[in-house]
Amino acid sequence: MATIWDTGQIESFRAQLQKADPSSPSLAATDWLAQSHVTPGLPALCSFLSARGAPLKSHPVQGFDLYHDLVLRHPGPGQELLRAYSRRLGWRVLTRGALRARSARLAAAWVRQGVQAGQRMALLLPISPEYVVALMTALRLGLVVCPLQPRGPLVVAQKLAQLAPDFIYTQSLYTPLLGHPLPPPEQLLCDEPAATAPDDYYGSYTYPPGAPVLALLSPLRPPVEQVVEVPSELLFGGILRDLLLTFGLEPGQALAAPGGWPEQYFPGLLLMALLGAVLSDHCEREE
Repeated sequence: MATIWDTGQIESFRAQLQKADPSSPSLAATDWLAQSHVTPGLPALCSFLSARGAPLKSHPVQGFDLYHDLVLRHPGPGQELLRAYSRRLGWRVLTRGALRARSARLAAAWVRQGVQAGQRMALLLPISPEYVVALMTALRLGLVVCPLQPRGPLVVAQKLAQLAPDFIYTQSLYTPLLGHPLPPPEQLLCDEPAATAPDDYYGSYTYPPGAPVLALLSPLRPPVEQVVEVPSELLFGGILRDLLLTFGLEPGQALAAPGGWPEQYFPGLLLMALLGAVLSDHCEREE
C-alpha cells in the first residue's frame, strides 16, 4: 500500500530529523522514517518540493521527466553543479548553463547516430564534467544508462558483456580500454561535438512509470556483479526522499561523498543533488 502523507507532515518530519540525535533509539524506531525507504510517499514529496520552487514536471502516474526537473527547472545558468578533482587536470567546474549547452549539442549528435529512447547506453567515463553531461544527455533522450568507471581492459570487457549495451560512449582517451578490435563504429560514440556544432536538441523525455532508467552493476550481489535495473518511480522517489529527508539539503549547499562505489552510489547522489540545486564535490578517496 502506498504511503499517504501531506506536505505538513513532510515539514514535521524534516524538523524531527534536524533536531534529533542520530544515535537516539527514538529516531531509529521512527515508523515513518523506516517506511520512507519502502514506500516514499511520492505524491506528498513531489507536492512539497514543488511548493518550495518551480513545479515539478514529473508525476507518479503521468511519468518522470528527469532532465527537466533536474536541469531545466532551476534558474541560474552560472550555478556550479559539479566540482571534480583529478591529478591530471586538477579542479574542474561544471555550471548549469554549460551543462545545458553541452547536453543540447551532444543529444543532437547522438540522435543523428541513431540513438533512441529505451536503448542501453554504457558511459565509460570517470566522475567529471563530461560524465555529468553524458548522463544527463542520456536521460533527456530516454536511455537506460549504464555508468562504468575506466578500469583495465579485462574488467571493462567483462562488465560490458554483462550489460550488453546498444551504445558505448566514452572519450578517445579511454578507447584503448575497450580492447581490440574496438566495438563497431555504429555502436561506439566518442567525445562531445565542438561548440560550433550546427544544431542543438531541445527535447526532454518522460519515462513512463516502471520504465528502467539505470542499469547498475552491484558489488553487493555475490558471487559476481549482477545487473540491477532501476525503474523510474523507484529512482525518482529515492532521490526525492534522500534530498528532503535523508540529507535534508537546501539549494546552494554542497555535498561530497568520497569512497562510495562510483558505479552504484554516485549516480543516485548526483541526481539527488541536481534535483535540489545542490553542488556535488568529488575527488577520489586516494586523493
